[in-house]
Amino acid sequence: YVKWFIPFIKNFIHSGYQNPWNSFLEIGGDSRAFPYGIGMVFFFSIPFALKSIVVNISPEIVTHADVFLMSIPIILADYLIFYILVNSLELDKKRTIYIYWCSPVVFYISYYFGQLDIVPMFLMLASTVFLIKEKFVYSAIIFAVGLATKENLFIAMPFLLIYVFNKGGSRKVFSLYLATLSVCYLLLTFGFFNSSGYQEMVLGAKERTWIFMSTLRFGDYELLLLPLGLSLLYLKFALYQKLNHDIFIMYLGMAFTLVLLFIPAATPGWYMWLIPFLCYFFINTQNTQKLHSALPILFSLLFILFFMVKVPYPLNLINPDSVSVLLTITGGLLSKSTHNLIVNITFTFFQGIIAYIAAMMYFYGVRSNEVYKIRTGPLIIGIGGNSGS
Repeated sequence: YVKWFIPFIKNFIHSGYQNPWNSFLEIGGDSRAFPYGIGMVFFFSIPFALKSIVVNISPEIVTHADVFLMSIPIILADYLIFYILVNSLELDKKRTIYIYWCSPVVFYISYYFGQLDIVPMFLMLASTVFLIKEKFVYSAIIFAVGLATKENLFIAMPFLLIYVFNKGGSRKVFSLYLATLSVCYLLLTFGFFNSSGYQEMVLGAKERTWIFMSTLRFGDYELLLLPLGLSLLYLKFALYQKLNHDIFIMYLGMAFTLVLLFIPAATPGWYMWLIPFLCYFFINTQNTQKLHSALPILFSLLFILFFMVKVPYPLNLINPDSVSVLLTITGGLLSKSTHNLIVNITFTFFQGIIAYIAAMMYFYGVRSNEVYKIRTGPLIIGIGGNSGS
C-alpha cells in the first residue's frame, strides 16, 4: 500500500485524472508500482476521489486514513465473495465462515501483505454466477471489467466461452456473449494500449513472463509446461457433451491451481485466485474423504510457513535488504545454506499440497460429479394417471 499503490492512486487524483501510468512515471514513480489495468484504478480511486472533494490530495504523503481508504474496495470485495458463496452458490454458511472468512491466507494477502487480487476474483466469481444463471450479457460485462482489472482472468476466458457455447443453445447466444465481452473490454482499455506508461507498467510487467517459467528441454527446444497444461484442460473441458455448474467451477479452480503449480514461489496475492474455488470444493466434498477436512488447514499452514521462511515477492523488490521472518527471529543463527534448505523443504511440501488439491478437484469434484458417475443407488420410477392408463 504505502510504497507503491497509494502514491499511484493519489497521483491519479492529483493529476486531474490524467493517464495514471504516464503521469506517475513523469513524477519519477517506480515502473513496477502498479501493474494493473484501468479497472483496478477505477475501483481504488473512488474513495480518494470522494476525499479530494473535502481536502487536497498529496501523493507524497501517505496517512493512516489513506490506508483505510485503500482498504475499502478490498473489504467490500471480501464481503461480496462471501455473499456469493453462501447465497448464490448455496454453500453452508457456517462452513464458509470457517473456510473462507477465517482463512489466514485471505487475511494475510488482503489485510497484512496488502495485495489487491481479491477484487478481480470477486469479479470472476460474480461473472461465473451470472453465467450459471444464463444471464449472459451481465456475465460478459462483469467479466470484461475483470479483464480490465487484472489480466490473469484471461486464463479463465476459454472455459467461459466453452460453457456459453455448450449451455447457450445457439450460436446467436455465443456470438452475443463474445461480442459484448470484446466490445466492453476494448472500450475500457483501448485508449491506453498506445500510451508509453501503460506499455511499460502493465504490458511490460515482469510477471507476464512467468507463464513461460517452467519448461522441459527437448533437444534444441523447450516445452512450456503451463501453456501445455492449460491447453489440455481446455480441450478436456470442451469435449464434455453435457456440463453443469459444478464441473464448470471445478475446472476454473484446477486452472488457477495449475498456474501456481508451474509458477513456483509467486507473489502471495496470486494464491487468492484459488481461495473461492477451494472453498467451494472443500465444502461440497466434505464427506468424501476424511482428509478433506484437514486440507484447508494444511494448505493455510504451509502457505504461512512458506512466506515466513522466504521473503515474499515483491517485498524483495521494494527493499533488496529485507530478510525473511525466519531469519529475523533466529537473529542470524542460521547459515545461508541451512536457510536455503529450509526454504526448499517448505516449498516442496507446499507445492505437493497444491498438486494434491488439483488432483482431488479432478477426481472428487469432476469425475464423481452426479452427471457422470455410475449410479449406485436404486432408481424409482413413478407412473400416474387414470385407471385406463
